[in-house]
Formats: sequence, structure tokens, C-alpha cells
Amino acid sequence: MKRAKPSPRKATLADVTSAVLSRTITKDQMKDWFEVDPQASSAFSPAFKINYRNVDVSGLEKTAYAAGHTLAVEAQSAVQRNQHALRAPADHAYPIIAEGDSWFSHPLNTTVIDVLQSQGYDVLNIAKAGDTIENMVGHPTYLGDLARKTVKTFLFSGGGNDILGNLDKVIELYDVAHPNASDAAWYIRPQFDTDLEIVKSYYRLLLSQIRKASPNTTLVVHGYAYAQAQAHGIFIGDKFESRGFDLLNARQNALAQAIIKIMIDRFNTFLKSFANSSHVEYVDFRPIVGKSNWFDELHPNGATAQRMAKLYAPFLAAKIAPTARMREAA
Repeated sequence: MKRAKPSPRKATLADVTSAVLSRTITKDQMKDWFEVDPQASSAFSPAFKINYRNVDVSGLEKTAYAAGHTLAVEAQSAVQRNQHALRAPADHAYPIIAEGDSWFSHPLNTTVIDVLQSQGYDVLNIAKAGDTIENMVGHPTYLGDLARKTVKTFLFSGGGNDILGNLDKVIELYDVAHPNASDAAWYIRPQFDTDLEIVKSYYRLLLSQIRKASPNTTLVVHGYAYAQAQAHGIFIGDKFESRGFDLLNARQNALAQAIIKIMIDRFNTFLKSFANSSHVEYVDFRPIVGKSNWFDELHPNGATAQRMAKLYAPFLAAKIAPTARMREAA
């Protein structure tokens, strides 16, 4: 009689902490050791926790939960830094900078920036999941790199928190007198336009910062895609439900999607016009991110990120040959 194979040893909290602090953690380990924390997440600001199915936290449950999100964010930062270290020396002048939110940096998902880097594009990724446009532009960390005058392209992903992060404050309560998708505009409060104007002001400030620090750098922007509200969804579904929507009802779900479409379209209309400015390019992801192309309610999946990367290619001329360290890592 054959003996059953022993189960692989679970990682311990000490293993996770050690890998993060030593900056030896890998993307695959992150996907195994962490998961989204539905209780603490909000739109475009995912929170993370230790995945107890794959990490043994016996006797340390409170510590593990308290430290989970910070460890996940630090782990993602370590992976991004390791990518940079594999590609170039510390004083390397990157021709491409990526600054943004969870569309550019996500511990559990493959982003379009991950894809571009894997394709050989020489990208410095300083994005962070959950970052807001107010923080990114109001407290910029990219000015030093821009001042070197070597950055050809600046990829930016921002504003999602402001566009879809406050749905419970910018949409009306569900009204049986307005049940159809064609009624979507009725639900959008003036507060949404106020929030959008704030986002626009930060984009204008970002452009002025880039022009002052590095006049020949091209800013490339995008306006996300039509997020998919799900029943009991932790990012936006719960916001609609708090306004009385039943997302299990097909008619009300279609109405919610129509509301999202109007909001995303208004943002993209601004960005398309914004791209008429010199040294600004606009990428429209809406046509290529369909209903089945999502990792969760808000983030396109890895396969879709491959297609998204192709839309950036015309603006990215800088690729590098694999270094010895990159070949060893592969």
C-alpha cells in the first residue's frame, strides 16, 4: 500500500516577514501568501491580509491580521525594487517612469506595467496600490528623476479613487420610478462633477510639473475601463447596495453598469481633450477590456494586461537587452 505524500509545509508568519524584510520575496509568493481583505478595501484602494490557507499563523492571528496589509504593500515594493535592480544599476537613468495606483501596481494581479517590464521596456515603476491622485501629484516623488532630463515617457494612472471611490456619496438612492439603464444620468449627483473637476486640476498640475522639470517628456494617460459592479462586491458593488440597488436583479445591475459607464466616459472625454496639449498622449482601454476580462470588480486580469500593453507600445521606444542578472532570474 502506497503511503500518501506528505502535504507541503505551510509558510509561517516568520517566513513571510523574513522574505519581505530581506526583499527576497517573489511575485508568486505574494500571490500565495496574501489575499484581498474585503472588510478594509474600497474602490481603487485594495487592502490585503495574510492568506491563512497558505500561511500558518497559529497563536499569532491578531499580529498577522494587524501586519498583513503593511507586509503586502512592502512586499510589492520589494518586488518592484528587485525588478529595477535586475535591470540596471542603482544610478540608472530610466527613460520611462510609471506612477499610479493599483492598475499599475498590485500584489496579487499582473498589471500592464508588469507586462511592459517583462517585454524588456526600461520602466521605473513607482506606483503603489491605493495611492490617490492628490497624494501622487500633491507630494510628488518623481521630480528628481524628471530633473535628470532622461525620461522620455511618463506613464500615469490616477483619479480612479475620485471617479468611482465615492459612489455612495455621488449617486441617488435607488428609485423605482427610474429603474432602467436609460435613467442612469438621473442618478448622478452634482457632487460627481465637483469631484471630477478636482481630478482635472491635478492632471493640469501634473503636466505643469513635468513641463517645468523635463520639457521633452511625454505624459501618457488613460481613463480606466467600465468597472464591473458585482453583488456584494467589496470595491463598488457594496456601494451600490448601500444606495438600495439589488445587483442580483438583472435590470438594476444593468442600471448600475450604465451609471458607471457615464462616469468613466466623462473622465475619458476630459482626458481625450487633455491630450490635445503638447507632449500628452491618451490611451483608451475601454474597447479592449470587456465584461469577462477582469481580475475583480476594478482591475483587468493578466491576460488583458497583455493587450493593454500593446496600446502603450507606440509611445515606448526604450527597450533594454536582458542583463546577466535578468537571465539568471529567469
